[in-house]
Amino acid sequence: MPTYPRVEIPKKIKLFVFERAGGPGNVCCEGECGLPLRGKAFQYHHRHPEFLQNVHPSDRPPITPEDVQLLCVPCHAAISAKDTAARAHGKRIVEKAAGLKSRRPIYRGKLKRKFDGTVVDRETGEIVKRGR
Repeated sequence: MPTYPRVEIPKKIKLFVFERAGGPGNVCCEGECGLPLRGKAFQYHHRHPEFLQNVHPSDRPPITPEDVQLLCVPCHAAISAKDTAARAHGKRIVEKAAGLKSRRPIYRGKLKRKFDGTVVDRETGEIVKRGR
């Protein structure tokens, strides 16, 4: 399953969304908080995550103002965290179905140390070094 590059939100759409959110004078977050931004940082958010639209950018429908939100940084971070978790979960499911190992195995050496400091050979159980 190939992954395709993100499609950047066009400048014309960003300007339209900025004006919809209150323009230069009274910009408000379009997320759940709805707080006025008053010079604070904001970000543009794709309502339909890019990773779910797994088609070539030339085959995607054009981005419209309804597909974009203007969000404050905390609202965008919360949404992005959920999207990142969903994307990682989906990737793990696909890798497992394909028979791929998605994580490195835990290294298990020949020796192990017990809580009392004793070093024991894993295979034979023989004490190599006595603790305390």
